[in-house]
Amino acid sequence: MDLVLVPHPDAPPRAPLALAATCVRHGSRLELVYRLDDPGAAVSWPAPLPDGQAARTDRLWTTSCCELFVRLPGAAAYVEFNFAPAGHWAAYAFDGHRQGMRDLPLAAPPLVRQTGPDGRWLAVSVDVPLDPDAPWQASLTTVIDETGAGQSYWALAHAPEQADFHHPATFVLDLAPTSPAAPGQPETAP
Repeated sequence: MDLVLVPHPDAPPRAPLALAATCVRHGSRLELVYRLDDPGAAVSWPAPLPDGQAARTDRLWTTSCCELFVRLPGAAAYVEFNFAPAGHWAAYAFDGHRQGMRDLPLAAPPLVRQTGPDGRWLAVSVDVPLDPDAPWQASLTTVIDETGAGQSYWALAHAPEQADFHHPATFVLDLAPTSPAAPGQPETAP
């Protein structure tokens, strides 16, 4: 199912952009695809890393990046992931709304790659270090940096006032736990 991200009304894009995503949960792993329709190539993305290797990189939100926030239902604590097409990524844990930010240790880095016919899709596979048997609430967001035009802020749902991806009101995507699949069988939701 396509999930449509919408720009915050106080920071709309200047170019005719559209953004959608898919999100599938497999236990503690999330498979995401962010799809950007940018017919005029107005979006500026971070430059590839010099050695071509994906790396943990702080402050990705200062330019174009896709983001994922996940928490247990009703919990104050949450985790945040940032992804950029060149393979840059970041992961943070928070104790509450913008409180207690720290690097989130991961057993393995997220897999981030550009896909799609025009290279404007971002596919991500990430293990989320939350209880794999519990339901989760998520927020899919994106910061879009248009060349020479500033930033727009995209989300499934926005906070009541200013753009704030960390706000509890943005956690609108319910992700039920999945049952482990038998070898060679796809996983299914209960």
